[in-house]
Amino acid sequence: MNGNFYLFTKNRSKGFDGTFLVFQVPNKEGDFEAKLIGTLKLQGGYNDAAITSETINSTKDKIVLLTHKNVHVLTGFTVDNFNSAKIQKIPLNHNSQKEAIVFLDDKTLMIADEKGKDEGGNVYTFPL
Repeated sequence: MNGNFYLFTKNRSKGFDGTFLVFQVPNKEGDFEAKLIGTLKLQGGYNDAAITSETINSTKDKIVLLTHKNVHVLTGFTVDNFNSAKIQKIPLNHNSQKEAIVFLDDKTLMIADEKGKDEGGNVYTFPL
């Protein structure tokens, strides 16, 4: 977005509390230090709040974070400050190892999960 990559940390800390960090890195050749531009928190336990993937819509005003059980929609952020972002949690009513998300269009998401012993290995569409 706007000539930068945005990196969202996957929190694997002991005493997991849903906190994640957002870093900005220029999208060009060179050596750069990642700039911390946000510290946010998702509600719930690890499967509810550990980020596995993220995507941005075409108008660049909505970012969706994926976890094993939910999508979290971020709005109200700026390109240099994510601390003011509002987060809406949308339950998927399904727990699997979801690892990929992308906007198909600005109202539809595609989600993929990994194949486990008894489930997964699917691609889903989800209306936003």
